[in-house]
Amino acid sequence: MARRAFEVLTGLTPHGVIQVDADGQAAAVLTGRCVHAGRIEARVMQGKDERLGWREIAVTPGGEEPFRGTLGGLPAGGPYSVELRVMGENAAELGGTQVKQVYAGDLWVLAGQSNMQGIGDLDERVETPHKSVKCYAMREEWETATEPLHPLIESIDPVHWSCTPEDRPRLVEEARKTRTKGAGLGITFGKELVKRRGYPIGLIPCAHGGTSMNQWSPDKKGEGGRSLYGSLLRRVAACGGKVKGVLWYQGESECGPQSVAVFAEKFAKLVAALREDLQTLDLPFLYVQIGRFVRDGVDGASWNAIRELQRRAESAIPNASMVSAIDLPLDDAIHISTDGLKRLGKRMADAACRSVYGEAGIETGPRLKEAYFANPARTRLKLVYEGVHEKLVSPRRVGGFSIHDASEKPILAILDSYVEPAQPCAVTLKLEPAPPPGAALYYGAGVESFATLTDARDHAAFAFGPLKLDGVPVREG
Repeated sequence: MARRAFEVLTGLTPHGVIQVDADGQAAAVLTGRCVHAGRIEARVMQGKDERLGWREIAVTPGGEEPFRGTLGGLPAGGPYSVELRVMGENAAELGGTQVKQVYAGDLWVLAGQSNMQGIGDLDERVETPHKSVKCYAMREEWETATEPLHPLIESIDPVHWSCTPEDRPRLVEEARKTRTKGAGLGITFGKELVKRRGYPIGLIPCAHGGTSMNQWSPDKKGEGGRSLYGSLLRRVAACGGKVKGVLWYQGESECGPQSVAVFAEKFAKLVAALREDLQTLDLPFLYVQIGRFVRDGVDGASWNAIRELQRRAESAIPNASMVSAIDLPLDDAIHISTDGLKRLGKRMADAACRSVYGEAGIETGPRLKEAYFANPARTRLKLVYEGVHEKLVSPRRVGGFSIHDASEKPILAILDSYVEPAQPCAVTLKLEPAPPPGAALYYGAGVESFATLTDARDHAAFAFGPLKLDGVPVREG
């Protein structure tokens, strides 16, 4: 195929989103090639309106040598048409080109394992596309975000393949015809931000089901597209190198005693490495506390431990925010349902609007503030929550609380659990008998906990435990 006389190589692409800065403006760093030598000029049009007038952005020697330039001052919004021309001596226009459907907004990385990849059923519940929510597809093209966002077989990076390079083209076509799973949370997240921020959102899918913290290790960066971390960095670089933040859902693969012991260290190392490599030391990191697994014979104690480590990491890692998925329905034994993922996407959008964009009036979601026994017999346990939007919400009996003895075995002691109208941010547990010495309280314990506590904005209460009850005070009232 003959090379075009003037072409843009990188930095501007149809449907692509360019990350805006703190002032709401984007700078497209682009490369191109032109057969003519001269000054490269660009202007930005929105429909028939000129948003940015002609300006010089580069000088090209012409021929095979590429040029590099920066088109700054692009306001958040779009779609824009970017027109480019090469000017020779005596202001003679020697040639030009145009890139349509260019957007300026915020970019968010989607990373982790299967519940971020999205394994929800592809049925009538699937989130519909939105013209201002774009996706850097696994096949390395920008497009309007449409489920599934993570067809791994279409990636150019071998880390996402489970086949030989020779078989991949055939399997790509087969997957497109037969897939029934793949709904995720990303499009809902993007649509919520578009609605509330008023400008485009770009998603960069990088997740891969079943993967561990070892597989996501930053130490594998040098392996490039043969590692998850290297693939993530390469894809971000292909989108301009700057993002607004990271959405992360991973931890199910860490639910074993050896992995639990090193999880907190590896998690903190991953966040720190991403911030360093993406050159944003306060890069927002929004993550999910793992949900349920409906299977017998699974190590529930490790699931408790990972949830608790995730809960504690939020206060240990600056500019990190956690949301809970403990209450959400499943489409199979471990994967959150299509409807549940849409709810989770809204929860993550709330976390972003609160912690990243500074939107007022959004609470963190219910977090245990204090616990006390409301009678000397220690049979009425009060749990006071903070971060609650308006009030706690649950069926008449709150599900999810359990008491365990000193050997961590669950014991039958909770007769009732409820939210009193007079205390809308507290849960009362009615106990019989009183907890024995060494007993501890959990919320969302084990792999299949029927947890029901949310607030009026559908933020789920965080799983926690063990909370040792020997040290809980008695305070009547």
